[in-house]
Amino acid sequence: MAINFIAQQAGRIVAHANRFLVSELRRRGVTDIVPSHGDILNYLLRHDGATSTDIAVGSHRTKPTVTVLVDKLIAAGYVERRRSTKDRRETEVWLTEKGRALEPMFYEVSEALSEEIARNLTPEETLTLELLLKKAAGA
Repeated sequence: MAINFIAQQAGRIVAHANRFLVSELRRRGVTDIVPSHGDILNYLLRHDGATSTDIAVGSHRTKPTVTVLVDKLIAAGYVERRRSTKDRRETEVWLTEKGRALEPMFYEVSEALSEEIARNLTPEETLTLELLLKKAAGA
């Protein structure tokens, strides 16, 4: 039976993607965001005003991890916490104007990353890879 190196290859893709993202962000003058912020920002672009719990579930991260990432995004001026108007015990995370301004670049960089990952694949292979990765991830 052959040894399967799926996790190793997936790790290489993730490492390459992270290097690519950092490079693209820097090229665009954004030096205070790292790839781990991407899931948080992506979630907020679709669900602005979410609670940390909702962000954790939606971004597949733990609540403590979300808290740390949100704190860093607050310090950089991309998001802010506000007391919930529905439940005063909760706080919500909202994009600031600076955070909302990232949206076009966010999608441009995401598209460039997809193209980078698929550059050696045919369109059919790209679709197959995406479907297999979703299946492997349980999505």
